[in-house]
Amino acid sequence: ESMSAMEHPNIVKVHDYGEEQGYPYIIMDYVERGTLHEVMQEFKFDEKGVASLAVMICDGLIYTHDLGYVHRDIKPDNIMIAEDWSPKIMDFGLAVDLNDPDYEYVAIGSKGYAAPEVQEAPDTVDQRVDVYAMGAVLYTMLTGEIPDDKEPDFDKLSGHDARFKVMVKNAMNPDVEKRTDSIAAIKSRLMNMMKSWKLSEQ
Repeated sequence: ESMSAMEHPNIVKVHDYGEEQGYPYIIMDYVERGTLHEVMQEFKFDEKGVASLAVMICDGLIYTHDLGYVHRDIKPDNIMIAEDWSPKIMDFGLAVDLNDPDYEYVAIGSKGYAAPEVQEAPDTVDQRVDVYAMGAVLYTMLTGEIPDDKEPDFDKLSGHDARFKVMVKNAMNPDVEKRTDSIAAIKSRLMNMMKSWKLSEQ
């Protein structure tokens, strides 16, 4: 229901859903290249590729948050890659509608990508759990590894533009009050970094 109401180029479009002979079904866009996780097994993104993909993922999440939803399960397995290399967020099965006062929160999430409060205080989650997960996705895209869910090794980011390390550390701060406060802030930092690369090439 959440996805069928969404119209955004960086979210997999759901056209219909229902049940047939006792089996639930979903009709959605076909996305050619598979999940980001699958693509990364065969293709390594350079820094420009990581930043470009991340900006588009941020666009999809900003749209989601503006509608009042929190995805809660952002990870490479839930991001599809289209033929033109654009990312598309899918699987809103764990999404929270912050506009629904009767929603029952449960402690659930994916290891390495779930913010601490998802397990420790699930009824307090807000958009900042997606900020944490976005930081973890950036970590994985840059290192090829899933961050440790207790003590991520941010030194593994040291071989990249130093701003990536700062960005990921701030997004993955376990203290929600000290964490980057929005996906829009991550996008802005990515855009500024990309602009500086272009200027240095001129």
